[in-house]
Amino acid sequence: MIAYQDAEVVVRGWLIGLGVAGGRVYLSLPEGPRTMPCVLVTRVGGASSFATDEPRIQFDCFGNDKAEAAGLAYGIAAALTNLRPARGSALAGATVETLFPQSGPTDPYRRFVLDATISVRTQNAA
Repeated sequence: MIAYQDAEVVVRGWLIGLGVAGGRVYLSLPEGPRTMPCVLVTRVGGASSFATDEPRIQFDCFGNDKAEAAGLAYGIAAALTNLRPARGSALAGATVETLFPQSGPTDPYRRFVLDATISVRTQNAA
């Protein structure tokens, strides 16, 4: 039996470990006013095999202004691009797919969206 890890939880933990957005990395956005910057991590697709799960993860990067949101998104993109397999880590690599602004002029916060395919080892592949 293949034992998959929750890719969103693994990626969220990795981002918090890197200190991204002061640890404000969420699987669902908190109600009410938010402290910026923050990141929402959502699985939006992907495929799996015996040894790895290849989820497509969307990172919604929110900031007080466009520069803050863009800086957050580009920082995560750089970390993903430089991600290499490491002993004991569930993350085995990543490919950045898209990165673009996604907020209107009347939105209270600015947002950049980053999509990436991330290799997450299954527990079978330890």
